[in-house]
Amino acid sequence: MLARYLEGEQLAEICAEYGLGTTSAYALLYRVDEQGFSQAQASRALARHSEALRELDTVKTALLEAKGEGAELEIKRQRELLRLSEIRLKSSHFELERLLKRLYGVEPVMQLNVLNIGDVDSKIQALERELGVAATRSIESETALAPVPAITLPR
Repeated sequence: MLARYLEGEQLAEICAEYGLGTTSAYALLYRVDEQGFSQAQASRALARHSEALRELDTVKTALLEAKGEGAELEIKRQRELLRLSEIRLKSSHFELERLLKRLYGVEPVMQLNVLNIGDVDSKIQALERELGVAATRSIESETALAPVPAITLPR
């Protein structure tokens, strides 16, 4: 079954012969030979990507060569084919990114922004002096530990 799938045969056709549903067949292929099945999927994805590139080149060439009588209609047709080819190419590339992350995946970029504003208390006091605002107390005095009054809870 895996060999036929790898050769490009549609899984639905293979399943019909064995009387299996496609979900069951995928589960079976995955369970029996996980690595082989993954490689088969990747191989098929590479073939689809290659075909999409070839199709895109063919359409671009036909678009550039459209001349003479009926060229306007042919250009419209080729533009639509070009749009479909680009969609197939993007789809096949996404599949490659998913199946072959090591080769086609996008590495996540980690970014860490650190803001160092230094001594905040002294900057606030300097700004208050500059603006002519009287500071009633400093941040340090607000954060200092004050004694907590004892509270008696009713029983």
